Amino acid sequence: MEVEFRAGHFEAGVIAAIEAITQELTRYFPVTGIRQNELPDQVVVL
Repeated sequence: MEVEFRAGHFEAGVIAAIEAITQELTRYFPVTGIRQNELPDQVVVL
């Protein structure tokens, strides 16, 4: 991210950071079983 930001490539830097974070999270929290939607698809008005 830092290298990309220094080069002025902000979008590429953010995407690279998100991909790196995703790789780390999947090491500790692997996707297992059925991937169910935990949030409702309906709009909730509070």
